[in-house]
Amino acid sequence: MGFKMKNGSYPYLEGLPELRMGCFADAHKLRTVEFRGTAQQWNAVQCGRYWHENAAFEQVCCEDGTVDVRDTE
Repeated sequence: MGFKMKNGSYPYLEGLPELRMGCFADAHKLRTVEFRGTAQQWNAVQCGRYWHENAAFEQVCCEDGTVDVRDTE
């Protein structure tokens, strides 16, 4: 479980039951997050408060589409 970096800028998340508070906060250079799973599986991941506060990315790319994360904490 966890994430790995590809080319230093694109985390591929897989098998994560949760993202802890502030895990991607202030990730100003992070433009793309790819999730190795479906949008439904992404929506089941428990995201802590402010998990992506002030981050540059607005969507998570899943195997079957994208999920908008702008309005989530």
